[in-house]
Amino acid sequence: MSIYAIGDLHLSFKDPKPMNIFGENWEKHEEKIKLDWLSKVKENDTVILIGDFSWAMKLQDTLLDFQFINQLPGKKILLKGNHDYWWTTVTNMKKFLEENDIENVDFLHNNSFKIEKKIICGTRGWNLSENEEDNNLKMINREATRLKLSIEDGIQKYGNDLEKIAFLHYPPIIQSNISKNESTVFMQILKEYNIKRCYYGHLHGKSIKNAINGFYNEIELKLISSDGVNFKLEKITFERESRMIDLNKEVQYVKNVGPNRVKLLNKLNIYTLKDLITYFPRNHEDRSVAKNIADCEDGETVLIKAKAMSKIAEIRTRRVTIYRLIVSDDSSSCVITWFNQRYLKDKFKIGESYTFYGKITNKGGTFEMSSPVYEEEGVDKNTGRIVPIYPLTARLSQNMLRKIIEAGIDEVYGNLEEDIPDYILKKYNLININDAYKNIHFPKTNDDFIQAKKRLV
Repeated sequence: MSIYAIGDLHLSFKDPKPMNIFGENWEKHEEKIKLDWLSKVKENDTVILIGDFSWAMKLQDTLLDFQFINQLPGKKILLKGNHDYWWTTVTNMKKFLEENDIENVDFLHNNSFKIEKKIICGTRGWNLSENEEDNNLKMINREATRLKLSIEDGIQKYGNDLEKIAFLHYPPIIQSNISKNESTVFMQILKEYNIKRCYYGHLHGKSIKNAINGFYNEIELKLISSDGVNFKLEKITFERESRMIDLNKEVQYVKNVGPNRVKLLNKLNIYTLKDLITYFPRNHEDRSVAKNIADCEDGETVLIKAKAMSKIAEIRTRRVTIYRLIVSDDSSSCVITWFNQRYLKDKFKIGESYTFYGKITNKGGTFEMSSPVYEEEGVDKNTGRIVPIYPLTARLSQNMLRKIIEAGIDEVYGNLEEDIPDYILKKYNLININDAYKNIHFPKTNDDFIQAKKRLV
């Protein structure tokens, strides 16, 4: 039985509301969430939806939105967000769901849930902005009380030995608090009740760069708003035991390596797990923003998102075999070509969407791209994000080395021992060691990389 979480679904099936004000990545966001949900969640799993579930103003107008999640597997637990104007009393909401045959939905409001060996608690929280109109002390104190009620409900019902995980809609602390070395009532409560993990939402678009991800005052904070996690559900893992990572572990035993690839890594002087995570990229490519095909300039290196409009055509010549694919978006079409890549012949399905990253040419209005990096739309491993570029050796590709290093980072993340005192980190505005290693390789923003480089290099 697994636990997943995501915030800010912003559903609006009754009266559709455009979400592209937060960015083009919100286009058809419901389908992105649905596809990821179906690929991960089983019927006995639980999904926690941490606020801003629906744009509806009245409870009866949420029916299509609840029907959308009702068709998806797993139990759903909702907490209130700042735009959930439809939210009434828990009694009324449960009655509405029962009358409309909506099953396996519950609400996190002054209460708690026990799932496996975890206590799930939380509340909406409140805006901690310095704007006095927003920074309503009365509402902050009310939400702080609700957070306490939720935590204490869990302790009373399930005991104090289980791990308690907090979910808030608003961030429990913001950058301005940290820059002034201030705490907040929400962080104080988390600390008081020994809560080590807190997941939150609310931040979208450009605001995501202000998110606090990682450890602060020994509490792990994680933004899981829909666009903050690329419309993918976040799996809530079992509590990491405090343990020393063996950084001298032979790299052969890192995921995705094995006895054959280890020889290639050794040519790069990578022999241990420590060597792997300290093999820093020479630079990064920002492959996070796609352009319409029609807007691409001749000779530009660019990311496009397009549907396959044909099967791969195989064209044999005396020297090479050319594989040609026609793709299209709403603006234009493009011919994609590869050379001597026979395995591609059955790789693409007509009507399916893919991302392609490479140099595009415009020959008399005909767009062409040769030997691009590609993957299914939504995978976002080698496209759709900021991607590290590493020095290589023969027979070791960027994609494979990237996959191996990401496995190494996943293995150590959260378990590297911090060697700088907390007050020094705050004084010099340094990020923690775990986030530093993660962001030196796989930053979400350029600022993430700059902060990682400041800490490590």
